[in-house]
Amino acid sequence: MLLGVHIIARNEEDVLSRCLKSIKNIADEIIVADSGSTDGTIELASQYGARVLHVEWQDDFSSVRNAALEQARTLWVLVLDADEWLEGETGQALRQELRQTKNPAFRLPMRHLYDDASADHCLYSQALRLFRADRGYCYEGEIHEQLISSSIESGCASEARSIDGPLLQTPLTLVHDGYKPSVIARKNKAERNLRIIDRQLSQRPHDPFCLYNYGVTMCQLGRTAEAEPALRASWAAVPINAPYRPSLIRDYAKVLLALAKPEEALALLREEVLRYPNYADLHMLMGEALSSAGMLTEAAQAYEMAVLISTKSLGRLDRASNKFSAGEYITELGADGTFIRTALGAVQKRMGNHEAAIRHYELALVAVWHQPAAVGMADTLQLIGWSDMAIAERLRALFAVGERRDSVNKRLASVMQQIGAWQCARELWMEGAIEAGLIVAVRGHDGMPDRDSFSTEQSDWSIEEIRQFGVCLMACGQYAEANALWESWLDRMPIADREAIKDSDEQTVLSSLARDWTLCCWQLDETIKEGIGLGALQRYLGWEQANGRIFSVEKEWFDQLGEQTAALYVKQAIELNMLPLAARLTACHQGLQLESEQLLYDNGYVEAAAELMLRSYAREGAMSAGQQFRLGELLYDKGLYGEALSLFENISEAGEYGDRAQLGSAAACLQMGIAALEPGQYSGSRGWDGSWAVQDEERLRAALARVNALGWHTSWNAVQRRRTNGGAAEADLFMHDR
Repeated sequence: MLLGVHIIARNEEDVLSRCLKSIKNIADEIIVADSGSTDGTIELASQYGARVLHVEWQDDFSSVRNAALEQARTLWVLVLDADEWLEGETGQALRQELRQTKNPAFRLPMRHLYDDASADHCLYSQALRLFRADRGYCYEGEIHEQLISSSIESGCASEARSIDGPLLQTPLTLVHDGYKPSVIARKNKAERNLRIIDRQLSQRPHDPFCLYNYGVTMCQLGRTAEAEPALRASWAAVPINAPYRPSLIRDYAKVLLALAKPEEALALLREEVLRYPNYADLHMLMGEALSSAGMLTEAAQAYEMAVLISTKSLGRLDRASNKFSAGEYITELGADGTFIRTALGAVQKRMGNHEAAIRHYELALVAVWHQPAAVGMADTLQLIGWSDMAIAERLRALFAVGERRDSVNKRLASVMQQIGAWQCARELWMEGAIEAGLIVAVRGHDGMPDRDSFSTEQSDWSIEEIRQFGVCLMACGQYAEANALWESWLDRMPIADREAIKDSDEQTVLSSLARDWTLCCWQLDETIKEGIGLGALQRYLGWEQANGRIFSVEKEWFDQLGEQTAALYVKQAIELNMLPLAARLTACHQGLQLESEQLLYDNGYVEAAAELMLRSYAREGAMSAGQQFRLGELLYDKGLYGEALSLFENISEAGEYGDRAQLGSAAACLQMGIAALEPGQYSGSRGWDGSWAVQDEERLRAALARVNALGWHTSWNAVQRRRTNGGAAEADLFMHDR
């Protein structure tokens, strides 16, 4: 027999069928090495004709792999995990290659899906998974096992040599989704891996590969701060020629950036890009580090280098087959241009180069729809004065011809919603809902749907799309329509789907929907009582109140909620323009007064926030560092630099705001210096035409640009910009006692 497929599994009933379907037409033999499944894994494997081996699990992946290899009856072996599957043409081309090749092993291109929210976020790599079964190869390592060559008699322990081979030249890609956070959490993968790695480190505490695996596992567990020392120690000890070293550098730099240590990331990357000059991801990360450090011109140059390398050196992505030649490095999809162009657009926008920003965002959207790029482009167009409808049509032109109109409208609606174009977004949601059959008739007032407008048939809209549509209606003041939308969605959900949601990846979205729905009901009812949206979801989904584990909302009156939970409701109410409700909620929790003021300011309700902060000062006789910083920023924006400087200097040593206040002080001083150099400001006795001060003014303006690039000032997005500069008249409603 030519080809056998070996799969290790334990409680993989939910994904094994996908894997087996993808290889059933190429395998002469399927071996599933099961290490103790208690679900339907074994029965499912048998249905596909697999030979099931029962292997005792001893926290050692290589021992399970080797148990399967010992039972191989084929010339070639393809090794998979249960959460992997093959894509592309996998029939005669592969088998013909195996019959004629002289190579004993091949690497396969891999695409790793690691984001629950988007299939566009991928890692691309190559892995040695296909090899001859008659060469004495076996696996070594309890975790992240490696194929090695050694004599069987030695037990794979002496004179071991790692096996490598060329990339398989067939249209075949191995896809893996086990890195998704929801999968890692649901199957406790990170905890299992940590147990094995801890044991390894107890025996080999300075092993760089073990330290690297420990750091990666800490990141998967959300313990990024604990990952840094392990990755730093691994970097210090890893041999220069270690095959995983480039990936270690990449992951170490990402951790440093996540921990807001751009200077350390820069020091690391400046050294390592010289060693790996063709690793596009390192240049991309350098751009991110430089951007975080306020070095925007240099950041743009680093991103441009990443684009150049990714398109000329590392291979290109074939969108039709979704196959990418990753070269010798693990790389992200963004290295093909999407992520880098989006980052370039953001940098150019920060530098005020709006046309260049739009061009890069548009280039990011050429091959694939990337929501951050679309939002960045829409935000920039709004900034330079485009109307909402013109922005929507500019984005619509980027979609491929023939793409479903309802799908296009949903994506456009989501983008327009994120730049505060609520009315435009509402029309797009409505058109998309009608196209998809979600809305069958419009009977409500103002051409909007009522409870009887929605179809009784099940829709293919996702929970997040249903939530966003309802939120948009709320932001337009149409609370009854939002309530009707969500009620009808739950009504037509089949019982089986309700059960499936309990353990799905949609739990975070459901939690947000419960909060949004509760706010909607409070607005309609004008009484603040226990979470109505939460109760409705639990009732419809058949959950007992005590088992509503996905929600953080207690079943108590709002004034008895924990302050952190209550703050989530206030924040969402402010973001959705529900200011009177936000005021009522704030009154239930005296501890939320300060946070509400700051949330108002940060969401663009600048004048209302300033008045409330001044009232607090009149009442309390003191201001917090956050209040002083925001008032100082407001004075700065009004050109009152001396008064702003006084407030910034008061809090220059104040923890969270100290660094930003020091930069604000520097900016205020530079502004005053620039103003003093204006000819009309000079009061000397000798004649002066102002010409000798031009160079000084240029230097001061350049210094001001560098200070501002460090991001000390609050950055308002398009939603919030619409409310600034006194343009948010509805903010007066927040001060209902005026």
